[in-house]
This record gives sequence, structure tokens and C-alpha cells, in this order.
Amino acid sequence: VGKGFHVRGGRFDGPFGSDWQFFASKDSVSISRPLTTDIVMEGGYNDKGIRVLGNNGSVNFNTYLMQGFNNGRLLGGRFGITPFSDPFSLKSVQDAKTFEMGVSYFYDAQTSWNEAGLALDSEVHLNHWSGKFEYLLRKKDLAFGAPVNELRGWHVTQEYNLDEALSWPTTLFGRYEQCAIS
Repeated sequence: VGKGFHVRGGRFDGPFGSDWQFFASKDSVSISRPLTTDIVMEGGYNDKGIRVLGNNGSVNFNTYLMQGFNNGRLLGGRFGITPFSDPFSLKSVQDAKTFEMGVSYFYDAQTSWNEAGLALDSEVHLNHWSGKFEYLLRKKDLAFGAPVNELRGWHVTQEYNLDEALSWPTTLFGRYEQCAIS
């Protein structure tokens, strides 16, 4: 999330939707992943590949080429904007983002199947409160001519940090979510 341009090779969490930013348990306020990660993305996606990241403070992007599901190659990316940030600040410490919205897409194919995913996500931070929204759609066509397997889901997550009011780290947390498989 820091400003700059980065190229990374190796194993990493696939930047799809918003949960990849909080995939490690130390970065997440909740114990469980959203259903969009557990059901639609089948636990999240971590694989070998190469990715290019860029962030100037107002616009960010991730593009990646990974080994892929089964034996294919997965190509994807995420584009995000933070419209209320100040990219021209001379401060050495970056202010926390107030609002970010993003769109993600991936495509993975081989000769006998293909798979694609689309995600829309947003995140807002105001003082001690933060809210997250994510919608994911994933379509699997495992054999041409067979019915397409479609997974979709969304969640709204709210967090309120009580660290200053109490003497120990405490966050109130709530999430509403729905998923469907067809």
C-alpha cells in the first residue's frame, strides 16, 4: 500500500478484491475470513508468479501472471483509486487512506476449461470507524459444453476501534454477508 513501483517474483497472495490486504491473521481484526474469500475464492489464492505494483497515493494497480488453477496460467489485476488522498504531500509519513475503491479481474484458461473472476471493493476510514464492502463473481467452465459453475458473494464489514477509550487493544466488529453457488 506504500507509494512506489514494485516488481515481485515468487509466491504471494493473489491481489483479488480487498481481502488480500488483510489475508495474514496479524493484519485482520477478525478470526474468520469473509465468505467471499472462503467460498467464492475457496480460501484465497496464493501461488507462484510475478506481479507488478504501482501506487502514487491516489491511484494504485496490481497486475500479475501466476501459475494458475489446475495446469493453466492465471492473468489478472486490480485497479484502485483513493479520491480523497493528497499525492503531492511532502510528508515522510503517509496519511491513512480515507476512502478507496477498486475493481479486480482474473482469467485462467487451458484447452479444456476456463475460469474468470470479477470483484468490486471499497473501504472507508473515519477516525476510529472503518467499513469495507466487497462483491465477488467467479465463473468456472470446466468442460466446454458443460454447465458453467458460478460462485458469487458479497459482504459489508464494520469495525470500531476502542483502543483510546479502553486500556487495551479492543475493536468492535460486525459483518453481514451472503454467498450463492449455481
